[in-house]
Formats: sequence, C-alpha cells, structure tokens
Amino acid sequence: MSDKPYFVHESSYVDEPCAIGDGTKIWHFTHVMKDAVIGRNCNIGQNVLVSSGVKIGEMNTPGPLTSVRDRPLARSSTEIPAGRYDA
Repeated sequence: MSDKPYFVHESSYVDEPCAIGDGTKIWHFTHVMKDAVIGRNCNIGQNVLVSSGVKIGEMNTPGPLTSVRDRPLARSSTEIPAGRYDA
C-alpha cells in the first residue's frame, strides 16, 4: 500500500523530481519525466508520455497513447483523445 496521495501503476515510470496532485491516477506503461507538474484528480491513460517541464492542470484526462510535450496543458477538466500527439 502506498502512502502517496496519488496512484501510479507498477508498470509506469515517474522520474524525480516532479509534482503530482492528490487523487491523480497514472495507468499502465506511462512515463512521467522529471520536472513535470500534474494537477489534482487527473486520470493519465495507458502508454502516455508526459515530457519534462510540462504542466497539466487539474482534472485533465490525457487518453491512451497520448504524448504531452513542449507546452503546458494548464486549463482544467479537459479530455485529450486517445492517440493524440503533442497535445
């Protein structure tokens, strides 16, 4: 049992340092790179890449096979379709 206020599937990689908000779920085979910031209550889908320095606002849902890189996704409550590149 994890003492962290968020969930990371055992097949995923979360590089340090990064910030992940309470209630966020990070699913299978996802990679969150160092210096990424993920807000509260996000649902990061399977096989997602969150690049270094990216900021994702709270309650966002990058779908499976999404690559979030090079720019912030600071707005809240956004669903990014599965397979979208450079969301």
